[in-house]
Amino acid sequence: MFGFFSPDDDEPDIPPETNELLTFLADAADEALDTFPPDELSMVRILLDTLDETEVPKSLLNQARRRLDQYLGNISSKEDGPTGKRQTRSSKSGTDLELTLKVYPQGMSREVTRTMTVCASDTLDDLCYAILDAFEFYDISHLYEFNMDCRPYSFDSYQCDADIDRFSTRVKISSLNLMKGQKFALHYDFGDDWLFIIRVQSIQKAPYHPAHVTKSKGHVEQYPDWDDDEDPDDWED
Repeated sequence: MFGFFSPDDDEPDIPPETNELLTFLADAADEALDTFPPDELSMVRILLDTLDETEVPKSLLNQARRRLDQYLGNISSKEDGPTGKRQTRSSKSGTDLELTLKVYPQGMSREVTRTMTVCASDTLDDLCYAILDAFEFYDISHLYEFNMDCRPYSFDSYQCDADIDRFSTRVKISSLNLMKGQKFALHYDFGDDWLFIIRVQSIQKAPYHPAHVTKSKGHVEQYPDWDDDEDPDDWED
């Protein structure tokens, strides 16, 4: 069973082939992880936090952690609610974690900003569209990613069209284990390369609510170079 546990032990044991273990976890498909008990995978996730980052490749360790966070988060989101039916966004209630975020386009931290609150039970997809709405971006058809190191196209990212070896924006914000003061980025539209820097200002308990803007300053145009008389629908591929 993965090699994480000895048949006679109740506690996880770090195998000697740690790099091979991390490589497997970082790239594991859902079908591969489905063959293992969720409780065991949860113990493995705890084990990963005990590894010394000076003795294993840090990037590989972070990828393995995020892959398990994503998988376990997806399992949790599929669980039935108290009525025996899968809960929908409109049925969310009770206490959540509320994050206050300051968001601004790269290089415009003083001129154009939005302060907004989101709940940790929302997904990164929800956060993306909340940010686009906050900046009045009307074309929401482009690809996007969240870069945890604020570097576009980096491997340390969550992708909206994730392949097997990438991480999906379908994960809940709670799975990122964000901390106050942490920065990450939304990279939107791989042609125009909009980069929105996101800074976590506070985290506190609060009732669930949809994302909303609490403070706004300045304005940017999504397509500032378009001619006023030009219709983008007339463009040829």
